[in-house]
Amino acid sequence: MRKSMDTAGAAEWSIDMADCKKVQKMIGKFDHGQLDIKQEEFFIQHVESCKDCREEFEIYYIVAYGLSEDENTAVVAKCYQKLVEQYDFKGLVELKLKNSRAKLEKLKSWNRFVRLCWYVANLCMLLTLILWIIIRYY
Repeated sequence: MRKSMDTAGAAEWSIDMADCKKVQKMIGKFDHGQLDIKQEEFFIQHVESCKDCREEFEIYYIVAYGLSEDENTAVVAKCYQKLVEQYDFKGLVELKLKNSRAKLEKLKSWNRFVRLCWYVANLCMLLTLILWIIIRYY
């Protein structure tokens, strides 16, 4: 990310540049679905807010799918195949980010549901224990 460089903002600049370097190293893993949930969420938020990293992401697809032979395009999922064939790498990046955001939202919803079930199960066990104590000793 580009920021003005004054002495007070030097640390902020280096943090953003470190994030950019980290994200650029994650592009291949993102493409192959090898990031965990937190990494993927960080990746998406950064790419959506950083023009430079978004361009790097598009360049990755140009090099990986646009300049290579047809054997790499066979690996691409059907929903992305049309975009690759049309060399619409900007659209490919948008669709990948959109699908990844949707996947993350589903995972978060599932995690909330599982956590709620865990709390309900613990509450039932606690109530069972209290009821057992009441029945047993009163």
